[in-house]
Amino acid sequence: MGIAERRERERQERRKGILEAAEKVFLSKGILAASMDEIALLAELSKGTLYLYFTSKEDLYVAVSTESLGALRDLMQEASFGASDGLSALNQIGKAYYRFARRFPERFRMVFLNNAPEFYGNVADETLATKAEYSRACAICLVNAVSRAQEEGVLNPDVPCGTIAQLLWAHTTGIITLFSDSYYEDPDLWSVPAIHEILKTSWTTTLKSFATGQGVTRIQEIDLKSE
Repeated sequence: MGIAERRERERQERRKGILEAAEKVFLSKGILAASMDEIALLAELSKGTLYLYFTSKEDLYVAVSTESLGALRDLMQEASFGASDGLSALNQIGKAYYRFARRFPERFRMVFLNNAPEFYGNVADETLATKAEYSRACAICLVNAVSRAQEEGVLNPDVPCGTIAQLLWAHTTGIITLFSDSYYEDPDLWSVPAIHEILKTSWTTTLKSFATGQGVTRIQEIDLKSE
């Protein structure tokens, strides 16, 4: 390995360490109370070193939330891979999203509940571009599954696949967000079937409104309950 390659690897490892330290501080204190001094101390680096990698505390915060969004993207893509048909892919993607919210509630908060555009002026363009890329990847995954279901005659092909995908995404995010405060205060509440049943009703109702005659029966199979 050459000098340049070794330096780049060290740089990436240091960046990863900063992100891990920042995530712990942000999750425990929030964006407002957290400080770069605390993050530097936890990462065992000088505060000046942090600014070599991130332009501001806000830039670092968005970078951390972007890592979580990337994890969700990976879960969604993995869930849809190998699905036997479009409806099965949608079902698996929905389960993956629900599973992400259950297993990583704090990360879900960072990605979806603490989105604060007012400080985006302090965020590097590269960080924002990466976040936009990951968001598009999540959307594409869902759009492709809807498009596949349309091609297979389950959903009405005359409705833009993006419209159906956006509705499913918005409903799922909104429902989980609505329940977020009580569910995050008491993780045991995730075992209560209420949120799962509401999500199932939301998905089946939305999909049925765009279903073909043969698709209505199949949509009854939708079940987002996460293991």
